[in-house]
Amino acid sequence: MVKMTGRKALFESLKLQGVEYIFGNPGTSESPIMHELQFHPEFKYVLVFQEGVAIGMADAYSRATGKPAFVNLHIETGLGNAVSLMHNAKEGGSQIVLSAGNLDVREYDRGRTDLVEMVEQFTKFSGEASHPDQVFGLINRAFHESATPPTGPAFVSFSANSLDDIGNYEFFPPSPLTYENRASTKTITNAISALKNAKNPVFIVGDRISQSLAWKEIVELSNISGAAVYASSYSEMNFPNDHPNYKGEIRLGYPEGKNIMRQHDVVIGIGKLATGYWMFSNPSPSFFEPKTTFIHIDVDSANLGSYLKTDIPILSDPKTALEEITNGLSDSIDGEYKESVSIRSKQYSIDKSKVKDDWNSRVAQKYNINPISAERLMSDAASVIPTNSIIVNDAVTSGNSLMNSFTFNKPGSIYGGRGGALGWGMGGALGVQLANPDKKVIAFCGDGSALMTIQGLLTAAKDNIPITYVVCNNSIYRVLKVNMNFYRENILKLKDDNEQYLGMEFGNRIDIHTIAKGMNVESWRIDDPKDIKPILSEAINSNKPSLLDVTIDGTL
Repeated sequence: MVKMTGRKALFESLKLQGVEYIFGNPGTSESPIMHELQFHPEFKYVLVFQEGVAIGMADAYSRATGKPAFVNLHIETGLGNAVSLMHNAKEGGSQIVLSAGNLDVREYDRGRTDLVEMVEQFTKFSGEASHPDQVFGLINRAFHESATPPTGPAFVSFSANSLDDIGNYEFFPPSPLTYENRASTKTITNAISALKNAKNPVFIVGDRISQSLAWKEIVELSNISGAAVYASSYSEMNFPNDHPNYKGEIRLGYPEGKNIMRQHDVVIGIGKLATGYWMFSNPSPSFFEPKTTFIHIDVDSANLGSYLKTDIPILSDPKTALEEITNGLSDSIDGEYKESVSIRSKQYSIDKSKVKDDWNSRVAQKYNINPISAERLMSDAASVIPTNSIIVNDAVTSGNSLMNSFTFNKPGSIYGGRGGALGWGMGGALGVQLANPDKKVIAFCGDGSALMTIQGLLTAAKDNIPITYVVCNNSIYRVLKVNMNFYRENILKLKDDNEQYLGMEFGNRIDIHTIAKGMNVESWRIDDPKDIKPILSEAINSNKPSLLDVTIDGTL
């Protein structure tokens, strides 16, 4: 046992967890932590100027490194600003350990806020250290809970007395973790049988593919089974988007998603299935036809059979399960099966070529329009961005053009927000860059999302983090207009075009270019599409934080 203050024990605990960066915005309640920090130069404190930036940075950093990231914010007033993107972190299972200081426990009768209650619905684990002896144990558990599948964010608050008082500690390194839990033999056998008898199988992949490093396994199983592949989430490279079998993203539960699923007799879902965030009344109780065989693989039992009729639930690390299914299927198929797979695969290649031709035609059609089309912006950007760069996708309604313009077939080549809350990209890009200091990182952000956390530019400038931001500036909440049109047509059954789109117009064009300049970030405003290539190349090669404020067409 050793004796020390709780604040020192906090840093000794973080050192054992291998923490390098602390993402934070301090307040007076964090004075003990910030005082102690000066005695631990091995930690790099990354100051943010809006709490959402810290969460975005930590979210992306943890995903890019595969280990938990540590955040320290200020009591309830700062913590409240983090809740929006903590929702995203919880939805995506991001490994974040969030912390905040709190008042001394002896101030309970004076209106002390319960910080755990504030954030526990957006975390996997939450707790408060109210005594110094609890500091190491809570930090150790928070990191363990965050990194143990199913991964997710954790939260620890520290009362003032727990940091300043002397505690007794017996430190030990974190326990090793394993992700490779295996499914039962019976469920694997049943999945193999279903795939063997399938006439038109389909896979729906989510971010659990990347979390379990199952890229090779999902491609091999798609190849051997001749299954089409859709993504319920593509916030990471969960399947190569240039593979013939890849069909794009799907919004499960939406009319177009249900129509696609009707064509398939066996569906294998991997990980938590994002639904496209249905926010209207009368949601669909099912995504598939009653006769469809649904197989669901996930490491989280809460997702298996809890909200969809599931014929074969497989509780397993996806990488392990996919490998076992592939091996079993390859040992049991015959020539007739291989021929049917070949026929489907050839058709997928034909379909893929047509999609590419249609996209090229669309780009040509919109290449010279003014304001600049999202199609041209992304097409031109893709032609000059170095192939080994990392793309951060927070482009919102310009994201479809991004996905059609870029090829993602390597792990870690793309990161995007997940969970539905705007504001992830400004901080997310910074986290990706810190995790990949030797690579170029280019972030495409919608203007509405960028404005939520525009203070991220201050952090980029202060620490000279060489991000290149491309802001798609249409000066409207275009995604809200798109969703309003869906609501009118599918929920209200309206046929007129009399919607006023209240609260969805920004008014005059927002001059993000000047905002960036004011935050010491090199910036350009682009109105002429001919400027995209040369200026983007200049920005990327500057090796400094930079921003392109591109005026784009926002018409529906």
